[in-house]
Amino acid sequence: MSPGVRAATPAGASTGRGQGGLCAASYRRRVPPGEPLRRDEVDHALARRAVLVDLRAGRASTTDACDASPYLQRAAKEWGRCTPRPCPVCRREPLWEIAWVYGEALGDGSGTARSARGVALLARARPDFAVYEVEVCQGCGWNHLLRSYRTGTPGTVAARRSRERAT
Repeated sequence: MSPGVRAATPAGASTGRGQGGLCAASYRRRVPPGEPLRRDEVDHALARRAVLVDLRAGRASTTDACDASPYLQRAAKEWGRCTPRPCPVCRREPLWEIAWVYGEALGDGSGTARSARGVALLARARPDFAVYEVEVCQGCGWNHLLRSYRTGTPGTVAARRSRERAT
């Protein structure tokens, strides 16, 4: 492993060789210096693939799969990043990726769209929150959850809410 690069090891994984000759080092994701560590990362590729298979087999309609709200599409265009991957449904437009953040530690910032840089800045300033990365097509409205994870810096101060919550 190169100096200055941390490895993210899945929870419960050992660092020694286990049954079958696999070790946790084969599952480690390299984290560049300065990027906050991701915890409890879940990749939703299998669910995405299942939706696309159902769509192509005729078990689901495009109106069910391509239902992105205008707010989601605008947020992706404003704060997201355009990827070189084409939309798997219309195959004409590139996909956009956007991150949504949720957590008590974010105060009024919970439930907002953030750029990748914005998530990294929040992770250095707030103790713990969830990030949901979504892909969106600006053309047909396809959208799907790509991955979710928790991040943050333990020991930092949580944000205060500007208004009282009704009970």
